[in-house]
Amino acid sequence: MKTLQGTKSSKNQRRRLSTQSLVLLLLGLWVLVPTFYQGCLPFVERLCNDNSSCQLTKEPSVCFQGKCIAKVCDAGTTEACYSEPNEGTKTEGIGSCKAGQRICINNGSAWSKCVGMRQPIAEICDTADNDCDGQVDEDLDCGCRPMEHRACFTGPANAVRKAPSPCRDGRQFCVLTNGKWTWGACQHQILPGHDIDLVKGCILRDTDCDGKVDEGLLPCPCEKGAQRSCYSLSAAGPKAGTPCAKGNQNCVEVAAGVFRWGLCESERLPQVEEQDFCNKADDDCDGIIDNATGTNVPLWQACGDLQSKTACTIEVCGKDGLASSCKDQELCSNQQDDNCDGSVDEATCEKLP
Repeated sequence: MKTLQGTKSSKNQRRRLSTQSLVLLLLGLWVLVPTFYQGCLPFVERLCNDNSSCQLTKEPSVCFQGKCIAKVCDAGTTEACYSEPNEGTKTEGIGSCKAGQRICINNGSAWSKCVGMRQPIAEICDTADNDCDGQVDEDLDCGCRPMEHRACFTGPANAVRKAPSPCRDGRQFCVLTNGKWTWGACQHQILPGHDIDLVKGCILRDTDCDGKVDEGLLPCPCEKGAQRSCYSLSAAGPKAGTPCAKGNQNCVEVAAGVFRWGLCESERLPQVEEQDFCNKADDDCDGIIDNATGTNVPLWQACGDLQSKTACTIEVCGKDGLASSCKDQELCSNQQDDNCDGSVDEATCEKLP
């Protein structure tokens, strides 16, 4: 009888030990499992359908292309960006150098390339500090002839300045500065990466003006066969009643079964009026035909002996699209010393029609 009771007592004791062991095991798992998930899983590739599948990780993660990836930013947000070209130098905010913007892409797992950043370039004659060293037009001979003008561009030297790229040349004039004829500022150019909102809207697809769809920006998915109108300069499109016009953007296949918005093609962007003198067209799309770009002054150009410093002559484009006779005259409001007498737009200048 005692032996039977002893056996039962031993069995009950083993049951209690088993129960206690199970409780301890569960408690251990309760402590260890979160530690395992937080400490180990970042080193294991995890598959996902959405961000909710990437919660049990030590660091915040997001789901991108079916995998959990470390989160670096909030998707769709933008921030300023700038890369100094040389270590130990400071050029941002000096002269023409300025920060650009970048977009949080890939569902918050990466930053895009920097859009619209302007870094130092070789100094050119344009009254600006192009190399961002605090000096303007240093070590250059910027002399020019009165009334002379030329195409200019202060963006990257390899930028494409014709369709399908959105970049365009500007114009600079020979101006009298401190008693010396020198090249003035580059006006009305279109530089790379000018509107981050157009990038976010997947309209501007060539921000560096190389004629190709940018890498390292928003993927911009679309449906096979889709088309839409586009304009690379503004979401509002060109000014009504001008020759400038929206282009077309097609959904193109970039890989097997993968479709993305392509470049904005066949759009008509503004160009400087001075490129084609007196052509009866509103080339800069400001609503005025044959005016000096960016002004209300009719288009004019130097004529006759441009080498002369004492007797300059000009011709003016009339409303009929015909040039006036070549004569010595000072025009009002064009901010030029047309008659080369050392004064600009003096009181005796001729008002334009």
